[in-house]
Amino acid sequence: MCHSAGCYAIEFWLSNLGGTASSRGFNLTKVTALAAASGGSELASALNAITFGFAGNAMDKSLIVGTARGAFNHNNTGSVGIFHVPGYKGMFGASAILPGEDDYAVAYHSSCGYNRTGGLSKCQSPLTQSEGIWPFNRNVTYYQYSGHFRAPSVGTSGLYLDHGQIKSEGWR
Repeated sequence: MCHSAGCYAIEFWLSNLGGTASSRGFNLTKVTALAAASGGSELASALNAITFGFAGNAMDKSLIVGTARGAFNHNNTGSVGIFHVPGYKGMFGASAILPGEDDYAVAYHSSCGYNRTGGLSKCQSPLTQSEGIWPFNRNVTYYQYSGHFRAPSVGTSGLYLDHGQIKSEGWR
C-alpha cells in the first residue's frame, strides 16, 4: 500500500527493477495506491512556478507534473498490479488549480493512473469525454497506464474523501 508521493516512489522503483518483481526475489503481487501522486500534482507545479524554483524539497520538485510523468515508464510495473483509490473531496483554493476532480492535493489524472493530464471526473479506462467549447469541442480518450486499474471496491466516481482521509482506506 502507498499514499500520495509514496506511490510515486514505489512506482519509480518498480519501473526500474530491470525485470519482474518476482524474478528479483520480491513477493509482491499488487499495490493499493491511495491518492497516488505518480503523475504529479499541479500544486507542485504551481509552487515551483511562483517561487521560480527556489521553494520545495526534492520530492516537491519530482511531483511537478511534467517531471513526474517523464521520470520513468509508468507502463512498466514489474508485473505488479497498481490498484488506484482516488478521492474527490476538494478544497476551494487547491481545487481552483487542480483540473477536474481532486482530493485537494492530487487530481484524478494522477490518482487514477491516466496516461495524460486533463480535467477528469471519473476513474475508469478508457474514458472518452468532450473537451473544449462548442462548436470547437472534440472527444478526447484517456487510458490508464498498463498495469494500472481502479480498485474493484471503488466506484468510477471515487470516494468522497480528502487527501488525508483516504489514508484509512488501505483495506481496498
